[in-house]
Amino acid sequence: MAIMQLGNTIQTTMTFTPEKIRQTLTSPTIYIDIRKSQIEARAENFLFCTSGHESKVYQNIIVIDTKGTLIKVKNVKAIGKIKLWTSLKYFSPVKEVLPNIEGDVQSISVDDFKRLIIETISKKPGAWSNLDTLDNITREINNCKTYKDIIVFFNPRLK
Repeated sequence: MAIMQLGNTIQTTMTFTPEKIRQTLTSPTIYIDIRKSQIEARAENFLFCTSGHESKVYQNIIVIDTKGTLIKVKNVKAIGKIKLWTSLKYFSPVKEVLPNIEGDVQSISVDDFKRLIIETISKKPGAWSNLDTLDNITREINNCKTYKDIIVFFNPRLK
């Protein structure tokens, strides 16, 4: 299944600023890197990253929130420093980033979200073996009823 077919466009033009991203996405969110078979659920959005890692993280990822909003992030650009206490949380200097969004903001159904997650983890099942078997993970994902249930599966502290 092609990613372009997953979502329905809900907005055709948007100038993305950090403030607009905060207004568009509802936390928690999940970050999916299909190529690397990586999935990360986070309480905060992707408006900052550790200094020096701007070109290494958030490249060609999909971000989905608890309302099913889907944003494809091509890459990010550092635009400024974050407050000291945020940097202290990560034990490193942190920068605010501006995402380069590919296409339009879209929505994804819960069933398509499940399929995307299962297809992603199926590409490298060994990478998920410390969590559980692929069959058990697939069964748990299929039992999820909401976007948040799926996101929380990957980070139970987000309940």
